[in-house]
Amino acid sequence: MLLLAELIVRVLGYAGHTVANSYLDGEYRLEPLAKGIWIKGTSAEIKSRYEVNRHGFNSIIDYSFNDTSKYKVALIGDSYIEGFHSSVDSSIGRRIEKHLLDNSIEVHEYGISGWNAWNYLEIANEINDNYQILYILITDKDLIAGKPSKATITGEPSTSRQIYNRSHFLRYMNINRGIIKSLKEIGPKRKVSTINSIVDSPDHTLLSLFPDNCIFVFEENKFLNVNKEITSIEINHILKPINFGKQDSHWNDNGRENCALTIANSIKELLHKEN
Repeated sequence: MLLLAELIVRVLGYAGHTVANSYLDGEYRLEPLAKGIWIKGTSAEIKSRYEVNRHGFNSIIDYSFNDTSKYKVALIGDSYIEGFHSSVDSSIGRRIEKHLLDNSIEVHEYGISGWNAWNYLEIANEINDNYQILYILITDKDLIAGKPSKATITGEPSTSRQIYNRSHFLRYMNINRGIIKSLKEIGPKRKVSTINSIVDSPDHTLLSLFPDNCIFVFEENKFLNVNKEITSIEINHILKPINFGKQDSHWNDNGRENCALTIANSIKELLHKEN
């Protein structure tokens, strides 16, 4: 039965490649130079191409800072900036460049799924000197963790992990049905204390610690901007940004286009003021 299911998934092309991870200079990143097809949906409704650059981010360009004549822009965020829901050559960064029609402007994307505002602050401080402006996609949820999200990678893949990587059916079931999470939940349920069950509130004061050349990008109803010391812009969702239904709540191509156009217009305004 499992062999038949494996064969069906392979023939129909319903499972994408495994996205490998790595450590670069002690930091969690995607596996440099990895490329493949990312698929999600019971009938592969979401299918996109990814390509990881040598810095460990999903981007068709490597980030070089030798050409000082370039006006460099950085995008920082989580899975929305990581961008697996749209092919890498039509990412938010590439769309921004297309709207600007200016070869002297280059956009670099720093996105890792699971990052929060503390991760954004770390990378912003690390790369700030290389960019004229940094755009950070922010939500109130990003401001709750209290510390950076840190993933762990433990040596060589285990036997079970190698089997998972090779099995199209297991990958299909995990990404669409959460089979790995379900297996982990099997067994005695741990009693949770109600003392610490109160949901923390977003720490908006953290935003004041970001470099001065940061602009925060947000969606309506996902970010309550109570910090008047920061510069922020709201995404203008001209096109319907979500249509994956129960398959996924991330932006579709429309959502990425809306975000790109909002940022491109912001860059145009900044350049106009400078001139």
